[in-house]
Amino acid sequence: MREKLIDTNTDYFFLLEDDYLFVDFFRISENINLLEKYTEYGYAGFAQSFKKFPEHIKPKEIGEYWEWYYDENQPLNCNLFMDESSAIQQIIPDIWMTYINWPSFTLRPGTHHVERFLSIGEFSTTYDRDNMRTELEFAIRWSKKYKSLFHKRFHIVNLGFDSSTSAYNLNNCE
Repeated sequence: MREKLIDTNTDYFFLLEDDYLFVDFFRISENINLLEKYTEYGYAGFAQSFKKFPEHIKPKEIGEYWEWYYDENQPLNCNLFMDESSAIQQIIPDIWMTYINWPSFTLRPGTHHVERFLSIGEFSTTYDRDNMRTELEFAIRWSKKYKSLFHKRFHIVNLGFDSSTSAYNLNNCE
């Protein structure tokens, strides 16, 4: 993917996953405008609607978008709170009903600023595959330079809860 981005000489790319169903309209131009205006962000997406955050966690909001909350002082993947908004939107109740402490990078559908994305480097091939996915390793590096925004409205459904339809399985990435 990195070479393709360099070859195309584009400023932005919209990443899709195999296992998402879009249920609402959106404009990619809104994401591009935000990424142009706010250089601390490298991604604006549609995969996480606004949450019912507890009083002690209040993410920054910019219009119809909110900044992904990540606490580097908490353990990775720990449950920060039960996410009532996501619980309503889930087809199958599971881990995604809790808001986990995850660095702000994601491979979920959204718009990436190419220069910022490329500045993080390659996806690693030497990470500990028993304890981490490539997305998380990249996210840790990403969160040291950039943040991510998500549209507040519910736009997509993740169909990958059945392991046979998971993007990781469909692309032999487990």
